[in-house]
Amino acid sequence: MRDKRLETKLRLLTLQLDNVLQRGVSIRGLRELSNDEVRRLETEWNAVFTKLGVVQGQLKAQRKELAGQTVFAYHLKRLFRRSATAR
Repeated sequence: MRDKRLETKLRLLTLQLDNVLQRGVSIRGLRELSNDEVRRLETEWNAVFTKLGVVQGQLKAQRKELAGQTVFAYHLKRLFRRSATAR
């Protein structure tokens, strides 16, 4: 479940990043933007960059958690989590 949430977040961030990057494809394109459009683009870029940092932190925490588990503990935890969500 957690993996799917992170995957969904990453897909949404990728779409947002693509949108931001498409709007500022070249230096010439950026020069032709109005000041308001430049500020909006900067705000969108900062938002995407911040969200990527959050997701990266979540992935790093998940990697640490997985590194501290045995294979048996990992599968046992998944089994209990699956049965808890089925109720």
